[in-house]
Amino acid sequence: MKNNILLSVIIVTFKSNDIIDDCIKSIIKYNDIGTALEITIVDNSPNDDVMVDRIKKMYFSINVIKTNKNGGYGFGNNIGVDECRGKYFLICNPDVRFVEPIFEKSISILENNDLIGLLGVKQLGGFSFFFRPDKFFPLASFFLKIFNRLNLFLPRVMYLSGAFQFHRKHAFYEAGKFDENIFLFSEETDFAIRLLKTKYKMKFIKDLHYYHPTFERQFNENTFQVASKSLRYVCKKHGIDYQAYLRKKIIDLRIQKLFKKIIRKKYSNLDLQTNLLRTELELYKKSSLI
Repeated sequence: MKNNILLSVIIVTFKSNDIIDDCIKSIIKYNDIGTALEITIVDNSPNDDVMVDRIKKMYFSINVIKTNKNGGYGFGNNIGVDECRGKYFLICNPDVRFVEPIFEKSISILENNDLIGLLGVKQLGGFSFFFRPDKFFPLASFFLKIFNRLNLFLPRVMYLSGAFQFHRKHAFYEAGKFDENIFLFSEETDFAIRLLKTKYKMKFIKDLHYYHPTFERQFNENTFQVASKSLRYVCKKHGIDYQAYLRKKIIDLRIQKLFKKIIRKKYSNLDLQTNLLRTELELYKKSSLI
């Protein structure tokens, strides 16, 4: 049988029963390529079959893959990519919501330029791209807001949000897939660095949009610890000075705090982040001396 699938949407889930339906419904609502689209859900909740059983009953055409362990975001996406049939695939977080038809235009961009390996679009509710750790500098947070507002994506110093990425499947394999040593956070940072070492490029499109409510999330210590572990690994892997990054980040937070003091805005969250970064820096220094 001839494969007519052009695009595969891959959604990695972990105990996402309460948010996955809105994501799926928005995909179906704004599907503008019909049967050329397939949806694959990779569930990383080995001891919870509630969501999988329900999805299989409600959406017969969706391919649901159950993993035997929670191996992380990159692990789940790699499984989905290996199983998907599309020439292109879209990595999509389960809390993402589609707000307009974007498949046809995105595929057209990829079809018309064989060197685009990774395509990002405008994120509503969060940042579409970020500075790489080796390109970070004091005041980076301030400039990041400006660059995102003006839709100025610089591929050599930035990476695209991992919540929503269109990939050329062949380029994904050529760059080495996601590094499964990274459990969560920084997968997209690592992949962006590796992709740019191939012939393929990253591109950002400001005129296509999706919604991802990252600005509504609360910063906490557990998230910080997981993110720090991943970033330490990525920095070591690519020869990036992790201590220098931490120092710059602390200065950046101090500047943010000063600015918020001037305009009389709350900054307690910045104090928490700064204290955690200082602790991380001291621990990293000690571990480097052992």
